[in-house]
Amino acid sequence: PLGKVLLVYMSEFFLQDKGPQHMFQSQESSNNESILDGANIEKLDPSIEKSRFLVLAVDDDDDNLLLLEYALELIGVYCTVAQTGQETKHLALQQAFDLILLDILLPDMNGIELLQWLKTQHLTCSTPVIAITALARPGDRDRSIEAGFTGYLLKPYLLDDLNRIVREYL
Repeated sequence: PLGKVLLVYMSEFFLQDKGPQHMFQSQESSNNESILDGANIEKLDPSIEKSRFLVLAVDDDDDNLLLLEYALELIGVYCTVAQTGQETKHLALQQAFDLILLDILLPDMNGIELLQWLKTQHLTCSTPVIAITALARPGDRDRSIEAGFTGYLLKPYLLDDLNRIVREYL
């Protein structure tokens, strides 16, 4: 599927240390043809200023976070990143976010505990928080929703799935 191809392509591209603005240009085409032509990836309504939406992406894995950051840029939203629960708390006290994408397994605290803390804070109490996790046992999704997550996205996810869930909550 296109999403898996894009993630592999993005990973290889990052290793070459090129910018995201060139990421999806065809290497065989001189007319800037994109490998996304005809794909089911749409940016948010272009009449809405890009800076209107800000997503906080939280993941302790550098590669996952980098892929998520560039995928969100492709979708058309700004992204702030954090790698720990403490860093997330610090950011949440200073900035309102339109959406939070939160890994459940963080090195310094459980994502569910962090979610409970976010729900008590003035700037984040009504912010949708999506669990992005590799937890795939039976019942993990239901437990996450019962814990208060607005949605659930299983790693590895397809770009189309990320696009759908971000559009749903923005």
